[in-house]
Amino acid sequence: MNRRTGLYRLRKSDGTLLYIGIGYDPAVRITSHRRKSWGGDIDITKTTIEWFENRESAETAELAAIRDEQPIHNIVTGDENGCARFLPHSGRSWGRPAWRGSPAQMAALANARRLSRELAAINTARWDLIAHGRALGIPDTTLCEESGESRSTLNRRLGTRSGSA
Repeated sequence: MNRRTGLYRLRKSDGTLLYIGIGYDPAVRITSHRRKSWGGDIDITKTTIEWFENRESAETAELAAIRDEQPIHNIVTGDENGCARFLPHSGRSWGRPAWRGSPAQMAALANARRLSRELAAINTARWDLIAHGRALGIPDTTLCEESGESRSTLNRRLGTRSGSA
């Protein structure tokens, strides 16, 4: 989704970085953080918001910032490949212990990743076929009935037909 997304940094009055997060409406997210046990430490005058054109760009920047700046209350960071990872527990009061799976668990995860890639490819091919059907003149109602998709999803994915309401 191409929706403007803000990356925010919450700080204490002394400048200590408490939390880094993202949201379409950072004010709403910040309000929810103020209800946390550490929310009273937030100095709103020290809060900064950096805007990105889309969520994906903001997520990439967020993971790198958490990894590099190590705020006190974040428990997820980005690894060298930009993937989200729980921060290792290193005697600090935050973070979660790094999980090490058994061979059977790792194999199950590998299978889940493989199936997720296959599913994404199938879904792409499915939408290509739906678009092709539309180009051939199949009515949207028929495409929706046969694919199980709603008209709004069809229009969101493929755009509205010219001349349709």
